[in-house]
Amino acid sequence: MYVYNYLICAIAQIVFASIVWKSAYMDTRRNKLFCLGVLCNILTLLGYAGRGITNDGNHFWLNFFDNYVLYIAATLSAFLFLLTSIKRNGILYKITFVLEILILLYIVTTPWTHWAFYIDENGLYQRGVLYVIMFGSHGLFSLIWIGVLAVTYRNVEFKKRIYVLLLGVFELVAIILETLAIEFKVIHVAFAFLIDIYYVFMMEVEGRYDQMTGVYSKRFYYPEIDRLPSNGSYIVFVLDANGLKYINDNMGHEYGDLAIKAVGHSAWEIMHSKAKVFRTGGDEFVGFSTLVEEDDMPKYIEKINARLIEESKKLGFDVAASIGYAVHIDGEDFQSTLHRADENMFKAKNEYYEKTGKKRRV
Repeated sequence: MYVYNYLICAIAQIVFASIVWKSAYMDTRRNKLFCLGVLCNILTLLGYAGRGITNDGNHFWLNFFDNYVLYIAATLSAFLFLLTSIKRNGILYKITFVLEILILLYIVTTPWTHWAFYIDENGLYQRGVLYVIMFGSHGLFSLIWIGVLAVTYRNVEFKKRIYVLLLGVFELVAIILETLAIEFKVIHVAFAFLIDIYYVFMMEVEGRYDQMTGVYSKRFYYPEIDRLPSNGSYIVFVLDANGLKYINDNMGHEYGDLAIKAVGHSAWEIMHSKAKVFRTGGDEFVGFSTLVEEDDMPKYIEKINARLIEESKKLGFDVAASIGYAVHIDGEDFQSTLHRADENMFKAKNEYYEKTGKKRRV
């Protein structure tokens, strides 16, 4: 019966892969790596299904080839998904790449070593003396991947991250079960569920959050404006990085990106529990809140500026932002309130340049 379970799961993954390939929620590199990972998982599922047909003592070489492809595809699948989430040429990338090469060598040489598996004299599949390496490596890469996701998307609400984390636990339990007992054939079915949920998670995250700064994206900005009360008090505030052109022109755009990230992270860390903060342009951020009182805004602005000073020390160069805010008046539309907040931001920016003596557009 498990043969049909694997076949159904493989067919579902094929349909899923076609959807992912057309997705707008992943950049090109991640899209390709993700689809390659899905392909490897499909080959693994088909391999397990094929084992139910070939492992009957009458198909020695077909049984061997089926398991050979299965092991290689299974080893690649979790590794490819990990690559979708780690920085290319970073230290973690290099370490896991070396580990993957060693694991592939362990499988490729198994016809002579019998470390991963072998087909006995009766033509039946048998686990090798070091079969646990394949399951262990799959589990290791899966857990590292989930750990990277937890760190990368730490700004995302816990109730959204918990689904991915729980599925990671589910995958770990499946790996332990199949490692301990051959009759449990659940690892790659569990992994198929994991990558499906991951994709749904990515659609939610990348549609809602700006990946560079961690604040809400512009895609989510306008629907949230529509939810604000037309009559009632709320705060609208605007942040704009100071001296970004100088940083870009004299230090490079990568440092400009770091400055934008610092502004976004600082605003999010201080305000996200009380307000929604959005990146609406290159270095422009807008936030609004029905929970923050007007008298409290100077305190929050002071905290954001203090946080930017800390960020500047970490980065090794000055990062600052001008912040302006306005209180919504009953009957006033959002854009009018935003315009007043924007004007106050420019007043703060003028004060910053007058106080520091820096030139504004250099």
